[in-house]
Amino acid sequence: METGRKLSAIPGVQSFECLRQVSAKSHFTFGFSMEFADQAGYDSYNRHPDHVAFVQRRWISEVEEFLELDYVKL
Repeated sequence: METGRKLSAIPGVQSFECLRQVSAKSHFTFGFSMEFADQAGYDSYNRHPDHVAFVQRRWISEVEEFLELDYVKL
């Protein structure tokens, strides 16, 4: 989680949080939440070398299962 926290330094990331899930209705334990001003900000984050390296070095080998939710305001 500490390494994941460093993703908040990538330009365009807003309101970054590391979270612990507490509901008995979900089997997930931890989560990251972040906001972006727009799609371009998200796309830039997604291609950023630090994000790509995190996915390759940590995420793929350490995360067994995940759920990604991408929201936009109605």
